[in-house]
Amino acid sequence: MIPALQTQLPQYTIQRVAAPQVDAVMALYQTNLAYFMLTDEEPPSREHCLEDIRGLPPGLEPWQKSFIGFWSENEPVAVLDFLTGYPDATCCWIGLLLVHQGLQGQGIGRAIAEAAEQAAVAKGYNRMGLGVIASNTNAIAFWERLGYRTVRHKQVERGNKPAWDVLVMEKPL
Repeated sequence: MIPALQTQLPQYTIQRVAAPQVDAVMALYQTNLAYFMLTDEEPPSREHCLEDIRGLPPGLEPWQKSFIGFWSENEPVAVLDFLTGYPDATCCWIGLLLVHQGLQGQGIGRAIAEAAEQAAVAKGYNRMGLGVIASNTNAIAFWERLGYRTVRHKQVERGNKPAWDVLVMEKPL
């Protein structure tokens, strides 16, 4: 996955993110406080960041997940949580695409999403999916501009926190 992304996005240093880079990812997360307040109703924490890096949906193997960082001049620009063969063998899933708040609107998110789609096609996948919290209208508009369409609504339980109303979106590749 990373070599395909690096070929398409040579302006970035692209690498799998692991626990030692959590501070850099946290710095990126901190630029997007409005997103975290909308989705989690609290600022991001180190534990939240580590869960994003390590967490897997039920039934997914670690080799199917890539939590990828995009760096420019040693500064984090974006992260992409990319899952292969999820939720089924024909699909890839974007768990998170987060661009530094100060760099949004410059085409970075679009370029990363399109590169991920091309990498998925090269590996034989025929669709891409993702979930967006229904109140995140900016994200919904972004993904719709890229050709994603809502295929269903889903309630995601979160323990003692209110459930999320999630739009499941897909795009044929």
